[in-house]
Amino acid sequence: MSSLRIAHDNRDQFLSNSPQPVYVAEPLQVNEGASMPLQWKNVYILPEHTRLNVSNREIIFSIIESPRHGVLMLAESLVSSFTYADLLARNLVYKHDGSETREDHFDFQIEFPKTANFDFPWIESTVYTLKIRINAVNDPPELSDSISGGVVKVTAKGSRALTADILRLNDVDDSPDTVRVQVVETKGAHISVGNRSVTEFTQRQLINGKVRIVDEGISDHSVIRLVARDNEARSAVISLQIVSVAIGVRVEFNTGLKLLHHGSAGIAKQNLSFSATVPELPLHYRIVGLPEHGVVECSPPNGHFHVCTTFSQSQVDGGLVRFRHTGNGQPSHDIFSFQVESGDFVSMVHTFRLTFIPMNIKVFNREIFLLNGTEIGTLERGNLFGWTFPKSYSPENLVYHVIEPPKYGILSRKIGARNRRIGVSSNFTQQDIDSGSLSYKLHFMQYSILNDYFLFKIIAPSVQSETQRFEIVFLPSPASIHLLNRTVVVDEGMTTSITSDFLSLSTPDDKNFLFTVAIPPQFGFLAVKDQKGQLYQLKAGQNFTTAHITEGRLFYNHTGSESRFDRVSLVAESAFRGGTRIPLLLTFSIILHNDNAPRLTGEETIFMEPKGERVLYPYLLEWKDEDIDSMPLQFSFDSGSKDASLLSTLSPHLTTNTFTQEDLIKKKIMIRHLGNRDNFTMRYTVFDGKHSVTASLRIIARQPFIEIGVAEFVYCCQPGDRPQIEVTRGNLSVKTNDDVDLAEILYSTPSVHFVLKRNGTARVASSFTQQDIADGALFYTVHSAKQEPITVSIGVKKLQAEIILTLRSLGASLELRRSEALSVPVGGATTIDNNTLLQSDGVTRSGQLVYTINRHPTAGHLVLDDGSSYVSSFTQFDIDTSRLQYLHTGKAAGRDSFTLQIRSPHASKGPYTIYIDIYEHHVTLNTSSIHVLSGGSAVLSPKSIGVHSSDKDDYMLKIVSPPRSGWISNLFKSIIFDSFAGSELRERRIVYVSDKAANVDRDTFQIIACISENTCTNAKQVELLVAQQNKQSPLLIRNEILRVSSTNQALITNSHLGTEDVDTPSEQIAYLISRPSNGFVARLVQPELPIYNFSQREIDDGLLAFYKSPNATFGSGGFSFLLSDGLHQVGPEWFTIETSDSQVNVILEANSRLLCAPDANAIISVDLLRANIPGATASDIRFSIMKAPKYGKLLLNNVESHRFTQNDINRRLVSYKVLSTEHTIWSRRDSFSFTVTANSTTKAPEEHRFRISSTYAALGGDSLKDFVTTNAIYVSKGGSTALNQTYLNLEKLATIVSKEILLMEIAKQPRYGDIEWLDLERRVLPWIDFFRGWPLIYRHNGDSDRDDELALFVYPVSESTRSASRIRITIPIRILPLRDPLLEIIAFPRMISCVSGGANPLDQTQFFARHPSVPSQSIIYQVVQNGRNGARVRVSHRNREMFSQEELNQGLVSVVHTPPLSGSAPSDVIVFSIEGLHKALIVKIRPLDLALENHTTIYYPQGKTYVVLNRSHLGAFSNGDRTKIAYKIVVPPENGTFYWVAGEKEAKEFTQDDIDNGRVLYAQLNMHSFKDSFEFQVANAGRDTVRNRSEILVRSLVIAQPVIVEANTTTQITSSQLNASALEGSTPRFLVAKAPKFGRITLDPTSAHSALFFTNNDIAKGKVLYQAFGSRDEVTENLELEIRADSVQPARLILPITILPSEDSENGHAQQKHDEGNAEELDDESDITFPRLVKPDYLLHISLLAGIVLIVIIIMICRFRSANKKKQRRKSMKLDEAGEADRLATPRLSLERPDLLGTTVFATVRSSESGRLLEAHKRELEEKASRAPLRTFEGSRPGGSMPSSSHYHSTPTPRSQRRHAPSLDYAGLSGDTPPAMPLFQQLSKPTGETQHWV
Repeated sequence: MSSLRIAHDNRDQFLSNSPQPVYVAEPLQVNEGASMPLQWKNVYILPEHTRLNVSNREIIFSIIESPRHGVLMLAESLVSSFTYADLLARNLVYKHDGSETREDHFDFQIEFPKTANFDFPWIESTVYTLKIRINAVNDPPELSDSISGGVVKVTAKGSRALTADILRLNDVDDSPDTVRVQVVETKGAHISVGNRSVTEFTQRQLINGKVRIVDEGISDHSVIRLVARDNEARSAVISLQIVSVAIGVRVEFNTGLKLLHHGSAGIAKQNLSFSATVPELPLHYRIVGLPEHGVVECSPPNGHFHVCTTFSQSQVDGGLVRFRHTGNGQPSHDIFSFQVESGDFVSMVHTFRLTFIPMNIKVFNREIFLLNGTEIGTLERGNLFGWTFPKSYSPENLVYHVIEPPKYGILSRKIGARNRRIGVSSNFTQQDIDSGSLSYKLHFMQYSILNDYFLFKIIAPSVQSETQRFEIVFLPSPASIHLLNRTVVVDEGMTTSITSDFLSLSTPDDKNFLFTVAIPPQFGFLAVKDQKGQLYQLKAGQNFTTAHITEGRLFYNHTGSESRFDRVSLVAESAFRGGTRIPLLLTFSIILHNDNAPRLTGEETIFMEPKGERVLYPYLLEWKDEDIDSMPLQFSFDSGSKDASLLSTLSPHLTTNTFTQEDLIKKKIMIRHLGNRDNFTMRYTVFDGKHSVTASLRIIARQPFIEIGVAEFVYCCQPGDRPQIEVTRGNLSVKTNDDVDLAEILYSTPSVHFVLKRNGTARVASSFTQQDIADGALFYTVHSAKQEPITVSIGVKKLQAEIILTLRSLGASLELRRSEALSVPVGGATTIDNNTLLQSDGVTRSGQLVYTINRHPTAGHLVLDDGSSYVSSFTQFDIDTSRLQYLHTGKAAGRDSFTLQIRSPHASKGPYTIYIDIYEHHVTLNTSSIHVLSGGSAVLSPKSIGVHSSDKDDYMLKIVSPPRSGWISNLFKSIIFDSFAGSELRERRIVYVSDKAANVDRDTFQIIACISENTCTNAKQVELLVAQQNKQSPLLIRNEILRVSSTNQALITNSHLGTEDVDTPSEQIAYLISRPSNGFVARLVQPELPIYNFSQREIDDGLLAFYKSPNATFGSGGFSFLLSDGLHQVGPEWFTIETSDSQVNVILEANSRLLCAPDANAIISVDLLRANIPGATASDIRFSIMKAPKYGKLLLNNVESHRFTQNDINRRLVSYKVLSTEHTIWSRRDSFSFTVTANSTTKAPEEHRFRISSTYAALGGDSLKDFVTTNAIYVSKGGSTALNQTYLNLEKLATIVSKEILLMEIAKQPRYGDIEWLDLERRVLPWIDFFRGWPLIYRHNGDSDRDDELALFVYPVSESTRSASRIRITIPIRILPLRDPLLEIIAFPRMISCVSGGANPLDQTQFFARHPSVPSQSIIYQVVQNGRNGARVRVSHRNREMFSQEELNQGLVSVVHTPPLSGSAPSDVIVFSIEGLHKALIVKIRPLDLALENHTTIYYPQGKTYVVLNRSHLGAFSNGDRTKIAYKIVVPPENGTFYWVAGEKEAKEFTQDDIDNGRVLYAQLNMHSFKDSFEFQVANAGRDTVRNRSEILVRSLVIAQPVIVEANTTTQITSSQLNASALEGSTPRFLVAKAPKFGRITLDPTSAHSALFFTNNDIAKGKVLYQAFGSRDEVTENLELEIRADSVQPARLILPITILPSEDSENGHAQQKHDEGNAEELDDESDITFPRLVKPDYLLHISLLAGIVLIVIIIMICRFRSANKKKQRRKSMKLDEAGEADRLATPRLSLERPDLLGTTVFATVRSSESGRLLEAHKRELEEKASRAPLRTFEGSRPGGSMPSSSHYHSTPTPRSQRRHAPSLDYAGLSGDTPPAMPLFQQLSKPTGETQHWV
């Protein structure tokens, strides 16, 4: 993966090793709001152009893209081009606009004169970019008042929050904590924060509403002066004028409340509402007189109802106050008294009236229970039906309690297969009747009419009825009763006589009967003729006798309506014997006649397209024939029309002028415009078989159009009511000439007040058709809106319109003020009250306002409370007193209706249709999220769990899946349970309690609602969001530039500003802005009022706009803003607004960058490029390409073109085609220059540039699949898995753009799970890390079975700041169901750790799964994804991918890690499948710790030739295997080597385990050295390395004891102090390796000579003395000696000598100062004096000095001569002990420093350091040689000389030529040991390059 690009994209192909002529060097630095000239160091042109006679003025810079946040000026004028001379002269100036931006840039091109012969043909086509860095400059805070005149109203002695409505504070470049407001002066008021008076507060406290103005009550007018400051500047001082105002309240509503006995009802705003004169003050109600029969209860927003005596208006508005009846009686009313408080104001006492509505029970006996010739019968709902109102109880709650059973038979109830008798005090329910379980059986067969009965009461949950009587009628067999009941036939609209041939009734006991009209005929009436021959109409409840029938005086009169059948319900009763009632039904058959002519009900005009065709749909020729049995209407058009013709739609399209209405319905006829005239009429005739009607059809031909025909709803209602009106064609219709049917005319609206009713169901309709309106299925619920937006769609055509809602004036005319549709369950009943039906004329009393039913309901009956079973008319008084009910008698859901007329004494209107929706018993359940604090509780209210039931309040809620991190509890019982009643939910008694110990952020439980055992909803999930309140700050996710064009205003939408805050709703996320430049921000409803704070919700709803000022300057501006959620603030941020000059001829309203994929054809849409020229149409606005794009071409309708119009852009005909060139970079910039002209253009056209970015970020759909491979992730519910390159592979894309570093970022978290990063600190992952094994973890939350998805952004590092340069990749996540739901995962860790190269055993405490019926050996773990970084599963030391829980329990399973060759990552992931449940395990790879804990010098005794290495010498620590800790010798020892103990082979690499077990030894090969060294490298399995160096030293066998001497004295060195007894027999001898500092070793106490060599015999003889110099302090001399002996290697030791100060030390010190001639010999030891035994003379010193000089000259001459004869004179020299001692003991010089070259042995140093050490050593010797002469111990030997300096650079002896011993242990005495060498023989021996003399 390569590094980032450092050059401009479109110059990459030209960069080479040769120098380029133009360089964009340093960015321009400019202060915020300041100006800065450009210099040569910003843009540099190499001086080659001067050779070609090109001057600086001939080099022209053309600005392609101007700066966004500033301008380029030349001589105070804006420029579009400049010369290189201008730049060199610093005449070109960049001026920043002062916005809070930190970067800017401008693009330019360079033009050279044509005479210049440059070898850079591409230079003029290259676009360069100069970056501009803006240095921040602190702006002072701005402080101003937001109230006109600066007057703030505060209640007397009260307080008021200081908010943005009063005080506006902003600082464009400082945080809210930095900006502080200081109180300069107060008078009569002060500022408080947290109830404490303060003199200073921060902007954050102001934003969070913690600052208040407190009136001190001293005067009516107060003043507070404030100033704002930051760390560097301050604002101007402002004064707040404070006026204390008196408080008053006024009543808005006090209507009282109606409720049922023993129930409760909420006190809403419409019942009780007051307002204060100071709106900011809260209103509180204090109860001063308690109610007598109940209590007032209150609830906090998230709390429970409790008895209270005070509550606030906000609680009333939120429905948190209620009255609950607690008494045992049934009073008619109750009251409580209260006072209203606001601030210090207390109102007078008011009363609130509570009216109790009594519960009524109504019993319906619609059909007589009749046993007709049978002894057993089943009671049905029509025989006995009980109903309670105003509250309806379910059938199982209505209990019939039998007081007196039947006498002639028995009642029984069927239970299972048996019948159980119902006797006295027995019960049955309405449900038993409805289900047909109740029956009556006679004791024995009767042969005459028999009446029986039983007495009962209905008992409901809160009320019981009076004693009721149920009648039972038995009719004997037909042989006993003679009934003749035939259908009466009558002509339509005629009257016929009903004779005994049609109706006759007789029994053996009676022949005279009285017939009562129970239900009169619907389409006619019965009438009787009196003796005078006059007819009287019979109404319901009136009767006629058998005599009327036999005498022919009973008639049926048909009204003429179009009905085929009619019927009348009669009840016959003996004229002389009461009690026997026989119901019967008399039917009529109507012979219909064609007596109605057809009439036109539709429009007379048809619109068409010129020379177009249109199918004649029925609504275009809408005729209606009231005769339902007539033939289909036949249409005949006059022939010969030259303007249009009628054709058949079937091929061949034959001309036809005659067709039927059936042809129209089947769409067989169409009309074709012939094009002669555009407006004409066609005459035609409509014939129904009897009547012929002539009409005209107007044809209008025009261009395609859509127009609103009518869009107005007119309604009438009382104030505050919300009727539901039917939408008809007269309210809403469309005119169009498109060939469409009604179902193809689609309306859509955002309103939620349109209701579509079909098949007995109603739903809110956001879209509907004209056909729905024609079918009468659309209704509108009137609310407070005066208009409704609507969109009409016909095909692709759309039309925006508004529906006007008009409230009809009440006036004094008779009007149906309210007509609501009724809703009733199947078989149920409902009360019709004045909320449903209301008529009024403003003057007539309700008892005189009559409703007359024209058409009765067909699926039920209207019933009055006065005992009338059937109703034909009723009054408004009946409605007001709730006496009218509708009783449904059907068995299925659907729709019923009845028509009525309204009538007053003065007028009559109608008919009106009242609709009744009949629904099945149902219940619906809706849930919403509930917020709860961790460890707290939340009330479950109807807002979070909404239940809508057909049985209203009687429902139960059952918890089917309890919460996991909390529990459901009842407030009063305090127990955990799984079901509760709807009343408990409404009374806010149910709470969710969060478990504080559970560290979760969400919880869920599932719930169902039931109204019976068989009627329940589906389970719904309730989500509980567990979090700390507002713990997350808002995140600014969008901040785009707003462009304002000629309209002088622009909407601010969420495409410009967008935020994201997971714990704060959008309406609570506020923007606090500074004063914008060039305009102001305002709401659309108040465009003249500037605002300085608004919410994200207002932005989302499109309610805000920026308005440009009349004097606005051209360019960019904007405003600074803070983002606040009430607790956290983000910012300040800068919002950029670009304004354009509205006076220019061409207004470029849009010129945005085009993003296109490589090798793609991208449309240039109107959103990207849009020009506006006043007075010119889109077709007149022409774009001319002045400079074509470089990497693509422009296409007009897929043909290359350099000219196009705005209309072409609007029609999406202009596109950009990328040329097929290699696209190896992520984004490649391109552009083209253009001008915009029109016919009306007078100015010279300005050249513009359109930018194009060909980028892989524009890939999408199928084109993305060519570069990115994605596969669905499969994971089980509640499981987890690793997301690696198997599911997302970017390898092909990364290979193509190999110059880029691709990054991956989460674009959108999954909905039902979480994405976990292996590195919790990372939020962006490079693709290469993902590819190498850094996966992401997806963990499903287990709450849903629905599939999920993950969205990722992919983008390069170079464009990480550009949101438009990101690919959005979506990976689907498939959720698999659990294979075995009974499997329970008890333990499975999120992460385990493992040492790199090590193993981690797994046990059942970490991994444990169990199953109630499956043993542990059958619970299988399977590895479905192995780790990519070396993590594997091993079972019993073998790699396996499957194991059982039993093997885990036995400890046989472990996770092992094998470091890969490419290097080990810090973590890995293994995915298991536990019986189908996927679980991802993160394996944290701990690196191997490697350190040298033991690293000491390796010692071995003198005379021993080897040493075995052990842990004390080299001991490396690692948390891995010690056998994996490897040592490698990188620089071997020079004087020995390493061997394996076993095998005596050389060891170059070994392990720590070899050292621990003594398998490696060091053997000395060069017996002339006393030390050695080597360098090594130690590494572990993790490839960590440590490099170090070790020393090897020979430990002397001589034992040294400390020596204590006194200053200026001589002390003998004895054998006890240097004990060489271990070397006895080997002639031990001692060499002084380093000259003493505080004294000298001497063999002659009378001389001042130092001895550098002595033997053990000298010590034994007492010859070795130490002469201490004078010292004022106690010092210690560490005398370093080298011990030599025969047949053993040398060794060194330290002899410590302690020198104590003496009394004459001062004298010795003075003597030393006097003898300055010897001071140089003592180097810089100023505190040392001569010993007391030596008193040299002054002349002696001079002679000694002269002798030294002479000797030095002689030695130098000898060395020069011996250098030429060295090879011939080199001989072996042997030195015996005595002679050597004598020579060395003889002093050559009086005061000399020892020559280190005479101390024998070689030592090895690292080759890398040898040169440095030798050079330093050489310089040291040369400096000493300049002060002291060189000396030798050979004295007078001929040819003796010191070695030359060339010995330091002699060639080293190769290791291959070294002498190897046959045995590793020389024991110090082997005959093969190299013999001892005389000292100067060693000096003359050639040395290695890496050896030096010690």
